[in-house]
Amino acid sequence: MNIELERQLMHAAFGLAYLAMLVHFPKDIAVVTIFAIFIIGTIVALVHHKFKIRALEAIVTRFEREGESRILGDAAIKFTFGVLIASILFYPLDSRVIMGAIAVLSFGDSASTLFGQRFGKTKILRNKSLEGTLAGICVSVAALAFFLPLHIAIAAGIVGMLAELVPANDNYTIPLATGAAIALLI
Repeated sequence: MNIELERQLMHAAFGLAYLAMLVHFPKDIAVVTIFAIFIIGTIVALVHHKFKIRALEAIVTRFEREGESRILGDAAIKFTFGVLIASILFYPLDSRVIMGAIAVLSFGDSASTLFGQRFGKTKILRNKSLEGTLAGICVSVAALAFFLPLHIAIAAGIVGMLAELVPANDNYTIPLATGAAIALLI
């Protein structure tokens, strides 16, 4: 299996786990758990940076892109931080706002990366392709349609995947833009 596919499957699996928490636990417990995962992950990364835990490094580096970061698990920490920010910001609102933010980040972002790398021909911005963005929108809409009306799923899926094009970390832009779109529409 290629490394980017494994990485994106892990990306989606983390998102699925966070979604499962929101579905099966009270919202406050789910958000506190996400916060705890973020804190523990950050502490482990900092401890590893100082003491080099080889067994952990062997597992985590399997899912990291070459030269992406000097901090072990940086991508997973940023992903969890994006989920955490959206969870806190949209906490007072309907749980579907947080769930939608996580779903688009987890599934739309993964689909856009995989499809764009494999089939992307039409570059639209930096290393993003029209084909990858359209695939991300389609997957986002499909994921959102499980718990939102179709018209809201379409609008939020489009907004979330367009937020990926903003020149900032998409682990933050996607959930914030998606959550804001859902919050405005429900």
